[in-house]
Amino acid sequence: MPPRQPDSNTTPPFKLLELSLALHPHFNRSTLKMAAFEIPQVFQNLIHKVQQESYIIVAATTLWAYDMVMAFPGEVEMFSRGLGASDLVYLGARLTLSGFVISMVSLVPLIASLTRNDGCQAIVQIAEWFMVLSMILNSLLFVFRVRAVYLNSHKVTIIFGLLWLTTLSQLLPPIASALHISGGDDCDAILEMKPWVVTGFILTAIFDTAVFVAISMQVLGFTGTVHTRKERMLSFLNGKELGRITRAVLQTGQLYYLVTVVVDIFAIFGLVSPWLSDPTRSAFALIGVVLQNITACAVFRLVKLRSIRPDSAVIPTSQEMGTIRFARVVPQSQRSSTSDSDSMLAS
Repeated sequence: MPPRQPDSNTTPPFKLLELSLALHPHFNRSTLKMAAFEIPQVFQNLIHKVQQESYIIVAATTLWAYDMVMAFPGEVEMFSRGLGASDLVYLGARLTLSGFVISMVSLVPLIASLTRNDGCQAIVQIAEWFMVLSMILNSLLFVFRVRAVYLNSHKVTIIFGLLWLTTLSQLLPPIASALHISGGDDCDAILEMKPWVVTGFILTAIFDTAVFVAISMQVLGFTGTVHTRKERMLSFLNGKELGRITRAVLQTGQLYYLVTVVVDIFAIFGLVSPWLSDPTRSAFALIGVVLQNITACAVFRLVKLRSIRPDSAVIPTSQEMGTIRFARVVPQSQRSSTSDSDSMLAS
């Protein structure tokens, strides 16, 4: 005899869903299968979406926490030499990503059950602002970078400053909302990304490409002994004939560009794919933002630490830890040694 279906007039479906969400941390496929006769299929699908979203948030949080721990010694060393404008932007990028991750953790069912329903949308809006600000500050880090390579050229500053301002358009429309999935008072919601969130990743990809090309062209001009196209290409790939700091800028820029472009492509593909579920689309956005920030800050940190450690050609004082500037490499025959020819000055 098949089990009797509950009477919808006496057992509101959202109450059953509330119960399942309350038990969510201990909920698995077997218990869901046994409870299938009690919970309608549509609610089973919603429960699975909440579970998937929780896994994604936990993965992003783990990635962020690991990077924070690994980067901490380098950040202490970097900030102990003083704070410049670019350092403050770096700090802002780190803090906004931290705020974004912590806000997203607040949507995990075990924690969200402590929050009232009317607080769900507020949490999502806070996370949204942190997410957008993190992406904008990532890009601003590279405005400082391209200015330094072009010796604070006013023309370059204006061009890339205006290009960076286009990324501020991400602040205008809301890019996410909390989709409340039951009639209870708890914050049991699914993060729903708006279709236009993909714009942020497109703008970031365009900006990163422009910065990468501009820096690469200028850095290759620092090779005083390279003349042919083939030699320039080899220098671009292996960093030879470049000073230590200049080579670090070129190679870390290549690393950053490779990672962010791959992340942007996958994020754009995932966000515009109509056949993917909301949690899967959210995964592309969440992991993409975390990876972009980690890579951008790692590149900044590597170049900065390379400039202040004893094996560098020039060690700036605490007042000189501003934007990095670069000097053109003189021909090998005119150099007294093969050490770095990079100069480190305050902006």
